Amino acid sequence: MKPITALLLCSLLSLGACSTPDGDSSSAGESELLRGSLPHKLGTATAGDSGAVCSVSATAPSRSATNRQQLQFFVERDDFGGWSTHRFLVATGGSRTLADVQKSLGGALRQGATAAPGAELAKIGDIKLGGELRIVAKGAGKVEFAYNPALPSGNPVLSPGEAAAFAEVLSR
Repeated sequence: MKPITALLLCSLLSLGACSTPDGDSSSAGESELLRGSLPHKLGTATAGDSGAVCSVSATAPSRSATNRQQLQFFVERDDFGGWSTHRFLVATGGSRTLADVQKSLGGALRQGATAAPGAELAKIGDIKLGGELRIVAKGAGKVEFAYNPALPSGNPVLSPGEAAAFAEVLSR
């Protein structure tokens, strides 16, 4: 198995465990521990529409020129008085740097505000190498992180405000 295939496959297999929403009502303090699970916190922003707290951490400093890195996304939503936390990963693979992926994802999330439903805004990875991630416009400013293979808990769909919040963090 090629190294990039192994890395992407390993990263995608770990997505299932990382992407499942916490079933309990975790407090903001507990979620802060989760957000710090990768060594470099890139930032946090609050979604203007849903009030969700959107955070990104990485295995390398922001805008790093190194490849074989991971970005970890967190969305904390106040669901009727209880907090739910959703976590999902994006691996850069061997051919793209963290800076490349940050730029690509940030641009795709910004484009989602005006893109036609079904438009593919970015693609990372390749299903032939173990898995891929496509950023797809869902209409009305919503954006889906469409993993192939799909995540066990379902692929994350971000509100327009959540997409804008993540775009802001990725551009820092």
